[in-house]
Amino acid sequence: MIGPAEGGQRPDAAANSNPLAPAIQTTASAAAAIMTTYAESLAKHPVLIRNTLMVRAFAVAVWLLNHEFETIKAANVTIAKKLANRFRSLPPRAILAALFFTACNYWSVTN
Repeated sequence: MIGPAEGGQRPDAAANSNPLAPAIQTTASAAAAIMTTYAESLAKHPVLIRNTLMVRAFAVAVWLLNHEFETIKAANVTIAKKLANRFRSLPPRAILAALFFTACNYWSVTN
């Protein structure tokens, strides 16, 4: 490190000579205040904030998928036709059993 004896400036003098120093300090203090407010809000309402973020993430994912696939029609895709025909050929009892076991699995995981 170059000191005052070698012709360099002191670190505190260099920081004070920066014309953007007040703006940087103001921005840093504003960011710290925002983070403090966020942390307090997160501590008070963690479930609400988490759920809100998840809903927003899901909405963004749906929007992106809609945007990406807006030119593709299901009727034009032969695989979709085959899958739809296979699904229609399933007996209603099999579909109800699948829904029942899915609900049981969900219940067992959440309880």
